[in-house]
Amino acid sequence: MEGVKLEVKDQTIAEFLNNLSAKSPTPGGGCASALAGAMAASLVSMYCEFTLGKKKYKDVEQEIQSAHELAQNKYRELLDLCQKDIDAFNMVVASRKDQEKYQLAIKEATKVPLRIAEISLDIYLTASEICFLGNQNLRSDIQVAIFLARASILGALANVTVNLDEILDEQFRKEIYEKVNFILSLINQD
Repeated sequence: MEGVKLEVKDQTIAEFLNNLSAKSPTPGGGCASALAGAMAASLVSMYCEFTLGKKKYKDVEQEIQSAHELAQNKYRELLDLCQKDIDAFNMVVASRKDQEKYQLAIKEATKVPLRIAEISLDIYLTASEICFLGNQNLRSDIQVAIFLARASILGALANVTVNLDEILDEQFRKEIYEKVNFILSLINQD
């Protein structure tokens, strides 16, 4: 089975980092961005776990529970998107000699990191909203979640914009650039 890589979510951290540092285009920045977002979501979930059920935070229980559910769902989706980013890149490489297939593949390879950015934006906004509501013993953890989510967004959008340079469909490019600019406007308000 040498040469066969496990799906990202089935790799140990050491295996993933070894693959990320190897002389191979995948996994790359898109997958790393997805994992940064997944770590952010996991930290939001941990922050919520240490807040839920405590008398001191009863007044914010509903907000914390909603954030916890969002974080649990989003980290799983980001893990899946990490693999989808790898698969999308491999389709781009495989289709380079057929312009029509290449354009379809590069569009898909643009949509995946855009979705990573959108999900990480949800995490970023949620973490920012609950940062001072929950257990302040974990304040640095929720702050790290915010920083990781922002890094995930920026990394994913870097992949989006690089891919847009290859896309011939002007309407598609325009729509995606509008989404990119909207996301950036939301995280650059700080």
